[in-house]
Amino acid sequence: MSGARRLLILVAGAALVGCASPGPVHLGPVVRSAGATFAVGAAEVEFTPGKGYPLGGYGGGARREEFPFYVGQGWPGRLALAAHQWYHEEGDDRLSDMLASASGTHDPLTAKALVIRPEGGQPIAWVRIDAIGTTAEIQDAVADKVASLGYPSSGVFVSATHTHAGAGAFMRAPFAAVVAMDNFRPEVEQKIVDACADAIAQAHARAAPATISFAAAHDRDAEGQNVIASNRRARRFPGEVAYDAIDDEIGLVLFRSQADGAPLALLANFAVHPTVLGPDNLYFSADLAGGIEDALEARLGAPALFVNGAEGDVRPRSLKHAGGLMRCRELGDAFAELALPALDVAPVHSALAVRAVQGRRVMGRAHTLIAAGRERFLDGNRGPQAWVFTPLTLPVNALLWTLGFTNVHVELTWNLGVGVVVELEGLVGRNETRIGGLRLVADDEDVCLLTLPGEPTHDLGLSLRELARARGATRTLVGGLTLDHVGYIASPAEYRRGGYEAWSTLFGEDTGPLLIEGSRAVLDALYPPEAE
Repeated sequence: MSGARRLLILVAGAALVGCASPGPVHLGPVVRSAGATFAVGAAEVEFTPGKGYPLGGYGGGARREEFPFYVGQGWPGRLALAAHQWYHEEGDDRLSDMLASASGTHDPLTAKALVIRPEGGQPIAWVRIDAIGTTAEIQDAVADKVASLGYPSSGVFVSATHTHAGAGAFMRAPFAAVVAMDNFRPEVEQKIVDACADAIAQAHARAAPATISFAAAHDRDAEGQNVIASNRRARRFPGEVAYDAIDDEIGLVLFRSQADGAPLALLANFAVHPTVLGPDNLYFSADLAGGIEDALEARLGAPALFVNGAEGDVRPRSLKHAGGLMRCRELGDAFAELALPALDVAPVHSALAVRAVQGRRVMGRAHTLIAAGRERFLDGNRGPQAWVFTPLTLPVNALLWTLGFTNVHVELTWNLGVGVVVELEGLVGRNETRIGGLRLVADDEDVCLLTLPGEPTHDLGLSLRELARARGATRTLVGGLTLDHVGYIASPAEYRRGGYEAWSTLFGEDTGPLLIEGSRAVLDALYPPEAE
């Protein structure tokens, strides 16, 4: 076999390494309870890491100490990452490595749990953590720890607020360590798991007979302008993306004491990056999510859980304060003023039927790409004709491999699109993720909460609302950053448009459609045929 032919085979092999095809959606058992009275409890447990651990969320500015050799790419980079992880094991004095150590704490990081205990049915728990994301490992460990209380695994939901001033070092994927989390440290992961399980256990013990009310508000002032959030891609794509292109709905679920009507807990769902504090901040903080919860709790006198939505392309706006904790408080107050009046006229329901389900979805090949003429490249990189110009890229790819960048290659498509493709198999940890949903039915209200495992762009959130509405949901909440974290989830339109959100969508143009397909399966389980 000639040397050129061998090299051509190597090119094809490198492009297809670990190309796991997307598989079917595998759903677990459905948790069901018929319409009945119910009890509700809420509790909060702190898990702030000690001083010296890294913050998780930003990979630049004052946060960055160093990058691993080759930025973790190719075989030299993989060896360097392994060395970084090996050198900083549990118990070492040096608690951070590639990222700077935290200087202290602005406000504590917590796990806050809300549990629903239907009469005669299995309990359900939702726990949110002050973190950039959650992981399947945390999800499974929390479910295992509370199973003895009667919680089925499909009825335990862990979500993250997406603060960028939360804990680092708890994600196992090497790619996360390089980008914004630092080396995995098991004691940080365990502290989060323990806090989640303890919060659920405390909420379970405190649960009292309750009623439920549903309401919705919108992030619009009297003139129809956004107050809290705007689309951050409007700056990069002026004329293509509008600043007010967001999912502006604020979903509210309020639980009151059945005995005296006093508020017991509030779940507030809205899509926004809670990133008021920037990369120069080295103090742990719940950031804007904490500001929102604090403002709601001050007015209600009861725990509030902020559940983030399809926030991938949504940023917080500025009012009077440009930044810092004062801006968090200001936006939190504005959020409460927009949201809470909607609850004043919300009907009160004393019986609740619940359905919950979770599942797994194989996502396929993990990779990212940067292309000149991105849409042309994506169109030309399909089918057998995509390989027409492969021989022309052999010299540059041979050079990349010689230099050790064995997971990087250049592609030239038949329609003259040029792209650099970085294969991420082995760096993202796995190509399977989690999806789920929760359905709450009370009298004429049929509320569906659908989850996605990362940061969906706002248009995917709107798509989920339409899907649930078509099944009969009167209201839909979208829980982003729940059950797992696969990075960004750009819709096909935004993936083709390009930019940071597209580069950070790690399973290609079909990432969003694959998860939407998974959500359809979840809806099938939540809304079965009447005959069931």
